Amino acid sequence: MSGAISALGAVSRAPRVSAARPGGAVRARPSPPGGSRGGDASSIAALPEDADIASSSSPSSLSSSSSSRASAPRRVPRREAMTLAVAALAAVPTRGAGAEPDEAAIDAPTPVAPPPSPSDDDAPSASSSSSPPSTLSVGDVVLTRVADDVSGYSLLVPVGWARDQPMANTPEFHPPGEYGGRRFRVTVQPVGRVPGGGRSLAALAESALEEVASAGFESPEAFARAEAGKFAPVAGTPGVKSGPGNATSEILSATKSDDGRYYSFQYRVENSIYPLRFWGVAAIGPGQVGGARKLGRRDVVMVTCQMPEDKAAPEDYELLEAVQASLRVEDF
Repeated sequence: MSGAISALGAVSRAPRVSAARPGGAVRARPSPPGGSRGGDASSIAALPEDADIASSSSPSSLSSSSSSRASAPRRVPRREAMTLAVAALAAVPTRGAGAEPDEAAIDAPTPVAPPPSPSDDDAPSASSSSSPPSTLSVGDVVLTRVADDVSGYSLLVPVGWARDQPMANTPEFHPPGEYGGRRFRVTVQPVGRVPGGGRSLAALAESALEEVASAGFESPEAFARAEAGKFAPVAGTPGVKSGPGNATSEILSATKSDDGRYYSFQYRVENSIYPLRFWGVAAIGPGQVGGARKLGRRDVVMVTCQMPEDKAAPEDYELLEAVQASLRVEDF
Protein backbone atom coordinates (compact mmCIF):
# COMPACT_ATOMS: atom_id res chain seq x y z
CA MET A 1 0.00 0.00 0.00
CA SER A 2 2.85 2.38 0.68
CA GLY A 3 4.02 1.79 -2.90
CA ALA A 4 0.61 2.83 -4.19
CA ILE A 5 0.67 6.03 -2.15
CA SER A 6 4.13 6.91 -3.52
CA ALA A 7 2.93 6.35 -7.05
CA LEU A 8 -0.07 8.64 -6.50
CA GLY A 9 2.24 11.37 -5.08
CA ALA A 10 4.50 11.15 -8.11
CA VAL A 11 1.52 11.48 -10.43
CA SER A 12 0.20 14.54 -8.54
CA ARG A 13 3.61 16.26 -8.73
CA ALA A 14 4.03 15.74 -12.46
CA PRO A 15 3.63 18.90 -14.55
CA ARG A 16 0.42 19.43 -16.41
CA VAL A 17 0.70 20.09 -20.12
CA SER A 18 -1.93 21.69 -22.32
CA ALA A 19 -2.67 20.30 -25.68
CA ALA A 20 -0.10 21.26 -28.27
CA ARG A 21 -1.10 23.74 -30.92
CA PRO A 22 -0.26 23.09 -34.53
CA GLY A 23 3.07 24.67 -35.47
CA GLY A 24 4.08 25.72 -31.98
CA ALA A 25 5.35 24.49 -28.66
CA VAL A 26 3.55 24.68 -25.38
CA ARG A 27 4.55 25.87 -21.95
CA ALA A 28 4.20 23.58 -18.98
CA ARG A 29 3.14 24.83 -15.57
CA PRO A 30 4.05 22.65 -12.62
CA SER A 31 1.28 21.78 -10.23
CA PRO A 32 1.38 23.54 -6.90
CA PRO A 33 2.74 21.59 -3.94
CA GLY A 34 0.16 19.37 -2.35
CA GLY A 35 -1.70 18.55 -5.52
CA SER A 36 -3.96 20.34 -7.99
CA ARG A 37 -6.09 23.31 -6.87
CA GLY A 38 -8.85 22.84 -9.36
CA GLY A 39 -7.14 24.12 -12.53
CA ASP A 40 -7.47 22.26 -15.82
CA ALA A 41 -5.42 21.99 -18.98
CA SER A 42 -7.22 24.94 -20.58
CA SER A 43 -5.83 27.34 -17.93
CA ILE A 44 -2.23 26.79 -19.08
CA ALA A 45 -1.18 29.61 -21.42
CA ALA A 46 0.53 28.57 -24.63
CA LEU A 47 3.72 30.23 -25.76
CA PRO A 48 3.91 32.13 -29.04
CA GLU A 49 4.48 30.09 -32.14
CA ASP A 50 8.05 31.31 -32.60
CA ALA A 51 9.12 30.45 -29.06
CA ASP A 52 10.48 27.01 -30.11
CA ILE A 53 10.77 25.80 -26.56
CA ALA A 54 10.32 22.10 -25.82
CA SER A 55 8.05 20.89 -23.10
CA SER A 56 9.69 20.98 -19.70
CA SER A 57 8.48 17.39 -19.13
CA SER A 58 10.92 16.18 -21.80
CA PRO A 59 14.18 14.79 -20.43
CA SER A 60 15.98 16.12 -23.48
CA SER A 61 14.98 19.70 -22.58
CA LEU A 62 16.42 19.27 -19.10
CA SER A 63 19.73 18.09 -20.44
CA SER A 64 19.70 20.90 -23.00
CA SER A 65 19.26 23.57 -20.30
CA SER A 66 21.99 22.02 -18.22
CA SER A 67 24.38 22.10 -21.14
CA SER A 68 23.45 25.72 -21.94
CA ARG A 69 24.23 26.77 -18.37
CA ALA A 70 27.54 25.00 -18.56
CA SER A 71 28.44 26.77 -21.81
CA ALA A 72 27.50 30.30 -20.51
CA PRO A 73 30.41 32.82 -20.42
CA ARG A 74 32.15 33.18 -17.09
CA ARG A 75 31.57 36.28 -14.97
CA VAL A 76 34.50 38.71 -15.37
CA PRO A 77 35.62 40.41 -12.12
CA ARG A 78 35.04 44.15 -12.01
CA ARG A 79 38.71 45.10 -11.74
CA GLU A 80 39.61 42.86 -14.69
CA ALA A 81 36.76 44.36 -16.73
CA MET A 82 38.05 47.90 -16.10
CA THR A 83 41.56 46.86 -17.13
CA LEU A 84 40.24 45.37 -20.35
CA ALA A 85 38.21 48.52 -21.07
CA VAL A 86 41.27 50.78 -20.65
CA ALA A 87 43.32 48.53 -22.93
CA ALA A 88 40.54 48.62 -25.53
CA LEU A 89 40.42 52.42 -25.46
CA ALA A 90 44.19 52.67 -25.84
CA ALA A 91 44.04 50.44 -28.91
CA VAL A 92 41.56 52.69 -30.73
CA PRO A 93 43.40 54.67 -33.46
CA THR A 94 43.00 58.45 -33.49
CA ARG A 95 42.02 60.47 -36.54
CA GLY A 96 44.67 62.38 -38.40
CA ALA A 97 44.35 66.02 -39.35
CA GLY A 98 41.82 66.52 -42.12
CA ALA A 99 40.43 62.99 -41.88
CA GLU A 100 36.73 62.34 -42.00
CA PRO A 101 35.16 61.69 -38.60
CA ASP A 102 34.86 58.01 -37.75
CA GLU A 103 31.82 57.11 -35.68
CA ALA A 104 33.67 54.15 -34.16
CA ALA A 105 36.68 56.21 -33.09
CA ILE A 106 36.84 57.69 -29.63
CA ASP A 107 38.17 61.24 -29.57
CA ALA A 108 40.47 62.39 -26.82
CA PRO A 109 39.00 65.22 -24.72
CA THR A 110 39.72 68.70 -26.03
CA PRO A 111 42.32 70.43 -23.80
CA VAL A 112 41.03 73.51 -22.00
CA ALA A 113 43.15 76.61 -22.46
CA PRO A 114 44.27 78.33 -19.25
CA PRO A 115 42.59 81.65 -18.42
CA PRO A 116 44.41 84.68 -19.82
CA SER A 117 46.62 86.56 -17.43
CA PRO A 118 45.29 89.97 -16.40
CA SER A 119 46.42 92.84 -18.55
CA ASP A 120 48.14 95.93 -17.25
CA ASP A 121 44.82 97.79 -17.41
CA ASP A 122 43.25 95.29 -14.98
CA ALA A 123 46.14 95.29 -12.51
CA PRO A 124 45.57 97.27 -9.34
CA SER A 125 47.45 100.50 -8.90
CA ALA A 126 50.37 100.84 -6.52
CA SER A 127 48.15 102.49 -3.92
CA SER A 128 45.84 99.46 -3.77
CA SER A 129 48.46 96.71 -3.97
CA SER A 130 47.69 93.63 -1.89
CA SER A 131 51.36 93.29 -0.83
CA PRO A 132 52.37 96.55 0.86
CA PRO A 133 55.82 96.89 2.40
CA SER A 134 56.14 95.91 6.04
CA THR A 135 59.01 98.33 6.69
CA LEU A 136 60.38 101.42 4.98
CA SER A 137 63.22 103.84 5.63
CA VAL A 138 62.93 107.55 4.87
CA GLY A 139 66.18 109.30 5.65
CA ASP A 140 67.15 108.24 9.14
CA VAL A 141 63.56 107.33 10.12
CA VAL A 142 62.37 103.71 9.96
CA LEU A 143 58.66 103.04 9.49
CA THR A 144 56.98 99.75 10.35
CA ARG A 145 53.50 98.54 9.45
CA VAL A 146 50.85 98.65 12.17
CA ALA A 147 47.49 96.91 11.71
CA ASP A 148 44.08 97.48 13.27
CA ASP A 149 42.30 94.15 12.97
CA VAL A 150 39.06 95.49 14.44
CA SER A 151 38.58 98.15 11.75
CA GLY A 152 40.47 96.25 9.05
CA TYR A 153 43.28 98.56 7.98
CA SER A 154 47.05 98.98 8.28
CA LEU A 155 49.63 101.71 7.65
CA LEU A 156 53.27 102.55 8.21
CA VAL A 157 54.15 104.33 11.48
CA PRO A 158 57.57 105.82 12.29
CA VAL A 159 59.33 103.77 14.93
CA GLY A 160 59.47 105.59 18.28
CA TRP A 161 56.60 107.99 17.61
CA ALA A 162 54.10 108.49 20.41
CA ARG A 163 50.45 107.55 20.08
CA ASP A 164 47.64 109.61 21.56
CA GLN A 165 43.92 109.00 21.53
CA PRO A 166 42.24 112.43 21.54
CA MET A 167 38.95 110.95 20.32
CA ALA A 168 37.38 107.52 20.32
CA ASN A 169 38.65 105.30 17.51
CA THR A 170 40.90 108.15 16.31
CA PRO A 171 44.56 107.42 17.11
CA GLU A 172 47.06 110.23 16.53
CA PHE A 173 50.83 109.78 16.09
CA HIS A 174 53.62 112.34 16.54
CA PRO A 175 57.27 112.47 17.67
CA PRO A 176 57.59 112.42 21.48
CA GLY A 177 57.42 115.90 22.95
CA GLU A 178 56.57 117.47 19.58
CA TYR A 179 53.19 119.20 19.69
CA GLY A 180 51.95 121.43 16.93
CA GLY A 181 54.52 119.96 14.53
CA ARG A 182 54.55 116.76 12.45
CA ARG A 183 51.63 114.48 13.13
CA PHE A 184 48.98 112.30 11.54
CA ARG A 185 45.72 110.75 12.68
CA VAL A 186 43.47 107.94 11.53
CA THR A 187 39.70 108.41 11.50
CA VAL A 188 37.15 105.64 11.00
CA GLN A 189 33.72 106.90 9.97
CA PRO A 190 30.78 104.48 9.64
CA VAL A 191 28.96 104.94 6.33
CA GLY A 192 26.52 102.02 6.37
CA ARG A 193 25.95 99.90 3.32
CA VAL A 194 27.64 100.90 0.08
CA PRO A 195 25.17 101.24 -2.82
CA GLY A 196 25.77 98.33 -5.17
CA GLY A 197 27.92 96.56 -2.59
CA GLY A 198 31.15 97.69 -4.25
CA ARG A 199 34.37 99.15 -2.90
CA SER A 200 34.60 102.32 -4.97
CA LEU A 201 34.36 105.56 -3.00
CA ALA A 202 32.30 107.17 -5.78
CA ALA A 203 29.42 104.80 -4.96
CA LEU A 204 28.98 106.56 -1.60
CA ALA A 205 27.66 109.62 -3.45
CA GLU A 206 24.45 107.59 -3.90
CA SER A 207 24.21 106.67 -0.22
CA ALA A 208 20.84 106.89 1.50
CA LEU A 209 22.55 108.74 4.37
CA GLU A 210 22.53 112.47 3.66
CA GLU A 211 25.74 113.18 5.58
CA VAL A 212 27.53 110.53 3.52
CA ALA A 213 26.08 111.51 0.15
CA SER A 214 27.05 115.15 0.68
CA ALA A 215 30.65 114.46 1.75
CA GLY A 216 32.12 114.84 -1.75
CA PHE A 217 32.65 111.18 -2.61
CA GLU A 218 31.60 111.71 -6.23
CA SER A 219 35.21 112.62 -7.17
CA PRO A 220 38.62 113.06 -5.50
CA GLU A 221 38.51 116.79 -6.24
CA ALA A 222 35.14 117.21 -4.54
CA PHE A 223 36.34 115.14 -1.59
CA ALA A 224 39.50 117.25 -1.23
CA ARG A 225 37.43 120.45 -1.23
CA ALA A 226 35.10 119.02 1.40
CA GLU A 227 38.01 118.05 3.64
CA ALA A 228 39.89 121.31 3.19
CA GLY A 229 36.72 123.26 3.88
CA LYS A 230 36.62 121.79 7.38
CA PHE A 231 39.69 123.91 8.25
CA ALA A 232 39.14 126.98 6.11
CA PRO A 233 37.04 128.01 3.10
CA VAL A 234 38.53 126.92 -0.21
CA ALA A 235 39.97 129.81 -2.17
CA GLY A 236 38.34 130.48 -5.50
CA THR A 237 34.98 129.07 -4.51
CA PRO A 238 32.22 131.44 -5.63
CA GLY A 239 30.80 133.42 -2.72
CA VAL A 240 33.37 132.10 -0.26
CA LYS A 241 34.45 134.26 2.64
CA SER A 242 37.73 133.83 4.44
CA GLY A 243 37.64 132.21 7.85
CA PRO A 244 38.98 133.45 11.16
CA GLY A 245 42.25 135.32 10.70
CA ASN A 246 41.50 135.58 6.96
CA ALA A 247 42.31 131.90 6.59
CA THR A 248 41.71 130.18 3.29
CA SER A 249 42.60 126.75 1.96
CA GLU A 250 44.09 125.83 -1.39
CA ILE A 251 43.84 122.43 -3.11
CA LEU A 252 47.27 121.31 -4.31
CA SER A 253 46.40 117.85 -5.70
CA ALA A 254 43.57 115.31 -5.79
CA THR A 255 43.88 111.86 -7.35
CA LYS A 256 42.41 108.37 -7.11
CA SER A 257 43.77 104.87 -7.57
CA ASP A 258 43.12 102.99 -10.80
CA ASP A 259 40.40 100.89 -9.18
CA GLY A 260 38.73 103.89 -7.51
CA ARG A 261 39.20 102.51 -3.99
CA TYR A 262 41.59 105.21 -2.72
CA TYR A 263 41.30 108.99 -2.85
CA SER A 264 44.54 110.92 -2.20
CA PHE A 265 44.70 114.69 -1.75
CA GLN A 266 46.95 117.50 -0.61
CA TYR A 267 46.07 121.04 0.39
CA ARG A 268 47.43 123.92 2.40
CA VAL A 269 45.78 126.41 4.73
CA GLU A 270 47.00 129.99 4.78
CA ASN A 271 46.24 131.97 7.93
CA SER A 272 47.59 134.92 9.87
CA ILE A 273 49.67 132.71 12.19
CA TYR A 274 51.50 130.20 9.98
CA PRO A 275 50.54 128.12 6.92
CA LEU A 276 49.79 124.42 7.37
CA ARG A 277 50.34 121.63 4.86
CA PHE A 278 47.98 118.61 4.80
CA TRP A 279 48.17 115.21 3.12
CA GLY A 280 45.28 112.77 3.16
CA VAL A 281 44.08 109.42 1.81
CA ALA A 282 40.71 107.69 2.24
CA ALA A 283 39.28 104.26 1.39
CA ILE A 284 36.27 102.09 2.23
CA GLY A 285 37.11 99.61 4.97
CA PRO A 286 35.35 96.28 5.66
CA GLY A 287 33.59 97.55 8.78
CA GLN A 288 33.99 96.71 12.43
CA VAL A 289 34.56 93.07 13.33
CA GLY A 290 31.32 91.37 14.33
CA GLY A 291 27.78 92.25 13.38
CA ALA A 292 28.61 95.40 11.39
CA ARG A 293 30.96 93.55 9.06
CA LYS A 294 28.62 90.58 8.65
CA LEU A 295 25.73 92.90 7.74
CA GLY A 296 27.83 94.78 5.19
CA ARG A 297 28.02 98.04 7.13
CA ARG A 298 31.26 99.66 6.01
CA ASP A 299 33.55 102.42 7.25
CA VAL A 300 35.58 105.10 5.51
CA VAL A 301 39.13 104.92 6.83
CA MET A 302 41.08 108.15 6.36
CA VAL A 303 44.64 109.15 7.23
CA THR A 304 45.35 112.89 7.53
CA CYS A 305 48.93 114.16 7.95
CA GLN A 306 49.85 117.76 8.77
CA MET A 307 52.72 120.01 9.73
CA PRO A 308 53.56 123.75 9.69
CA GLU A 309 55.23 124.79 6.46
CA ASP A 310 57.64 127.19 8.19
CA LYS A 311 59.18 124.32 10.18
CA ALA A 312 59.23 121.75 7.39
CA ALA A 313 62.25 120.30 5.66
CA PRO A 314 62.12 118.30 2.40
CA GLU A 315 62.62 115.04 4.31
CA ASP A 316 59.59 115.89 6.49
CA TYR A 317 57.40 116.14 3.40
CA GLU A 318 58.83 112.87 2.13
CA LEU A 319 58.15 111.15 5.46
CA LEU A 320 54.49 112.22 5.69
CA GLU A 321 53.90 111.41 2.03
CA ALA A 322 55.18 107.89 2.74
CA VAL A 323 52.68 107.56 5.59
CA GLN A 324 49.91 108.82 3.32
CA ALA A 325 50.72 106.29 0.57
CA SER A 326 50.99 103.35 3.00
CA LEU A 327 47.30 103.00 3.95
CA ARG A 328 45.76 99.64 3.07
CA VAL A 329 42.29 98.39 3.86
CA GLU A 330 41.32 94.72 4.01
CA ASP A 331 39.36 93.20 1.13
CA PHE A 332 35.71 92.33 1.61
